[in-house]
Amino acid sequence: MDNEYKLDVGLFPYTWDNKYKPYSWCLFKWCGDAWCNYGFGWADTPQKAWKEGYDFYIKFKSED
Repeated sequence: MDNEYKLDVGLFPYTWDNKYKPYSWCLFKWCGDAWCNYGFGWADTPQKAWKEGYDFYIKFKSED
């Protein structure tokens, strides 16, 4: 069975958490009965957050 992943991208800035890169991304993988966090990062814009998260997913999936 193939692994299941989801990419969560913050569309609103979290300037109180990261003043310079306020948009976050997080890669989750289904671990049997819960979503497990496998990667996280910050970006300048939501579009860059999506790109960085997706690039991380491609790299992570190829190593998984």
